[in-house]
Amino acid sequence: LSTEQLGISKLDAESLLQLAQTDSSPTVRLALASALPNLDAKTVWEVASALAMHGEDKDDRFLPKMIWFGLARVIEQDWARGLALAEKTPMPSLADSIRWYAGKSAEGREALVKTLKTTRDLQMLAFSLKDEAAVMMPAGWQQVRSDLSDKADASDAVREVSALFGDKEVLAEMRAGVLPARR
Repeated sequence: LSTEQLGISKLDAESLLQLAQTDSSPTVRLALASALPNLDAKTVWEVASALAMHGEDKDDRFLPKMIWFGLARVIEQDWARGLALAEKTPMPSLADSIRWYAGKSAEGREALVKTLKTTRDLQMLAFSLKDEAAVMMPAGWQQVRSDLSDKADASDAVREVSALFGDKEVLAEMRAGVLPARR
């Protein structure tokens, strides 16, 4: 492959981007995705973003994850850009991976909370926090809680995440539901 030679691409960044945008072969796109770890950060963003727009690859077994593996090493440098890509990509598994990873760090959570719109987004945040006992509440959480708690399919996840964030109101509601009433 033209992308493999001791970690140095035989093709320039412009050629890689052109292939990522226009090549109709999923095999070529997979080769490009596999080259992402060897590229500089600017080229990774450009090529991965172009690959992420190929809706025809959304059900591919490997491509969304390969794109994610290439992006993972640079995404912390620009959470807003990564989360904007998650919003635009027609690949749900790539979007989920980006949101899950953002939920793992304080800085990523702050950026993620600003973009939460759906129950699925909220579930990715909850999943990223599943091994945590307590996490500092992001600045925008109260607004998200208010916006999403009325959705029937989101209310349990909203309560779960709110409890992890130490939301006193939710914790009091949970305690009241568990403890017997005092006489």
